[in-house]
Amino acid sequence: SLAKKQIPNIKLVFIGRKIGNADKLRAIISKHNLNDISIDQNYIKNFADIPAYLTMADILFEPQTNFGFDEYRLPSKIHNYMAAGKTIMAFSNGFIRDLSHDEIVKIDFNTETAKDICEKIIYLYKNPDIRKETGLNARKKAELLFNKEKNVDDLLKFYNDIISSAW
Repeated sequence: SLAKKQIPNIKLVFIGRKIGNADKLRAIISKHNLNDISIDQNYIKNFADIPAYLTMADILFEPQTNFGFDEYRLPSKIHNYMAAGKTIMAFSNGFIRDLSHDEIVKIDFNTETAKDICEKIIYLYKNPDIRKETGLNARKKAELLFNKEKNVDDLLKFYNDIISSAW
């Protein structure tokens, strides 16, 4: 409700299946009487529609807290978020931990409260230059990490190293 008071036109749009912390997040929204600003899109079947949703946003939020994956095996929308060039807020675990603060706004799940997260959202909303900069940095990082040619070359080198060490 703090963000709702300071950003009267705020909307929370949920995209995706109701898994992980998404249900907890929806419960918090309900508890704090924020259903009027919440729009639940659920799972979007046509992936071609996702960029339109991401483009509408000022800030993208990844609610998952447990990333047991790396940049080649992401269980989330982080790669889409990064490619969209938008500011991303995510819990500082796994793959996210390795990104710099210039590329993503990290949330410490163990120490930050809902109020802390809300204050970060308000700060980012009121500072469009910072949102733009972190979004562009995330986009640049996505272009490096998710570059098909580079990834194929890296995998070929990896397999060649394994094969050559086996002989």
